[in-house]
Amino acid sequence: MNEARKKFNYRTTAAFDGDKIIGSASNNIFFGVEPCQKTGGAWAVYVHPEYRRHGIGTRLTVEMEKYFKELGCSQIRLIYASDNGRRIYQRKGFKQCNWIALDADEIGKFTEPEI
Repeated sequence: MNEARKKFNYRTTAAFDGDKIIGSASNNIFFGVEPCQKTGGAWAVYVHPEYRRHGIGTRLTVEMEKYFKELGCSQIRLIYASDNGRRIYQRKGFKQCNWIALDADEIGKFTEPEI
């Protein structure tokens, strides 16, 4: 874990109610197809259902934004957002993108037509 924190700038931020974790967000530098662009990757953003709609998701997002700004990232990519969580990100200026993915276990299952 320490190696991941150093190599990928991995960090998890947690929100607490006393000693109970009620929310968290994991972040790291995103290594994708644009190697010349330093991009922050956000994932596993979660707020316990009893604590939703109290600003906790927004606060976790603000902390994530500050962290990526400190690292010099030019963009933040959120890996996934629930329908409810999407409101927070859109309000903060995140834009919908179109990614298409293929699971590794699906590689080679499609047969190409003969020409």
